[in-house]
Amino acid sequence: MPAYNFQKRFADRVGNGTKLHTIRAYRKDGRHPIAGQPFRAYTGMRTKLCEPILFSTISKVEWVHIDVGGIVSIVGPMAEHQRTLTHAERDALALGDGFVSALEFVAFFRNNYGLPFNGDLIHWTFTTGLDGDNDRG
Repeated sequence: MPAYNFQKRFADRVGNGTKLHTIRAYRKDGRHPIAGQPFRAYTGMRTKLCEPILFSTISKVEWVHIDVGGIVSIVGPMAEHQRTLTHAERDALALGDGFVSALEFVAFFRNNYGLPFNGDLIHWTFTTGLDGDNDRG
């Protein structure tokens, strides 16, 4: 079961259902998340301040590419289609991912990963917080 760490600035949005996707760099081992797979969201992972945010299920995985000019392309599940996002779609993706603008969004990936960037766009269906945790004792 995948576990994702979220920066504190995104944690409330994940927990209240206003952030329903995340973009993650491809894993070095080549594994990708899979639709239908349960996952857990935390903030402060690997620290004594670790807190669970959400337990849910991945609903869809797409691949995302951000080129050096900030142009964003999405490849659908199983590489069935690829399309370049319009400026309005890129703005909506950035806002939905918790950024205040597409400029901040692109700058985040440029500064943290370098461009071009390739990764997984992981969607989930919001559930009521931690109710999906069947492992609590």
